[in-house]
Amino acid sequence: MSRGEIQVSVVLPTRDRWTLAEDALHSALGQLGVPVEVCVVDDGSLRPAPPGFGDDPRVRLFRHDRSQGVASSRNRAIHAARGEWVAFLDDDDVWAPWHLQRLLRPLEGNGARWGFSGYVMTTRERKPIGNGPIPAVESDLVRQFLRTNPVGTPSCAVVETETVRSIGGFDERMSVMADWDLWVRLAMAGRPVTSAAFTVGYAQHSGSMSLDADLVQAEWAYMAAHYKPELERLDLTFADNEYFWRWSAQGCARRRRRRSAARLFLRAALRGGGFRDIVRAIAVVPVVGWPIRLRRWIRTALRRRQAPNSDHAWLQPFSERASSAGSGSSPSASGISQRCRVRTRPSP
Repeated sequence: MSRGEIQVSVVLPTRDRWTLAEDALHSALGQLGVPVEVCVVDDGSLRPAPPGFGDDPRVRLFRHDRSQGVASSRNRAIHAARGEWVAFLDDDDVWAPWHLQRLLRPLEGNGARWGFSGYVMTTRERKPIGNGPIPAVESDLVRQFLRTNPVGTPSCAVVETETVRSIGGFDERMSVMADWDLWVRLAMAGRPVTSAAFTVGYAQHSGSMSLDADLVQAEWAYMAAHYKPELERLDLTFADNEYFWRWSAQGCARRRRRRSAARLFLRAALRGGGFRDIVRAIAVVPVVGWPIRLRRWIRTALRRRQAPNSDHAWLQPFSERASSAGSGSSPSASGISQRCRVRTRPSP
């Protein structure tokens, strides 16, 4: 494809997760009404891409011989992008077929330089768990983005290519919070638009880098120091919101740091999380003699927060794809798009 034929360059970094990345690639190639190229950056995988992975002429495959991190991988794709816009897609996330169409419509309509959509949290098998917050921006953008991360996951964001280049791309000294840092700098550069549609499947699983508690803590300290003048001017503590403390608590819980997890869940409760985070703290706290059956009941109850399948029927083909992975059959990108259109019937 020539530069003039490309509207959006999709930035897709991956490392030794080709099965997950194949789903992400299918969802990018299946976008309706938007000419795309997909810049896949292999960040030093030990295993090469599987046969046929990059056969579509819209796919450009780049490789780092040694892992340089997700921020560096994204920056390489940004540098190589030929589209007017860049859209970020993590290798374990997927898009609804109308994701880009719904985001580009308001972007091109009011001259904004970046925007983001809503997301639905899913299991690794693409089963919906629950919706993220409805995307919204406040009047004081810098205050909002220093206090919370309204974007949630990079897979929700689309940015004008020249704009993201002009502010230096991702800070390569970070990884798990490099996207949040970019949103803060973009907020300083201009106001984003939002799409209220939940068009991103945001995977929640144990292999997620965002659940690395040590990394989160180190990068939190880095950003708090980096933005200290702005934080002091606004009388803020960086990331002091229920979502961040809950996210941090989940990372500690994964590493069996139960006391730290309980403390962070209670902090989330104080910042607006309320009763559910208090229950989470009780469920994770290591009290000697705590009734095992009660703890199991609490954990089971917390996991029952399922998003109605009818609200996110576009995820179903990806769930079927995950189920049939062992059988050797998998739907094509165009097949996924067509089946999503029939089953969900939304108007992009």
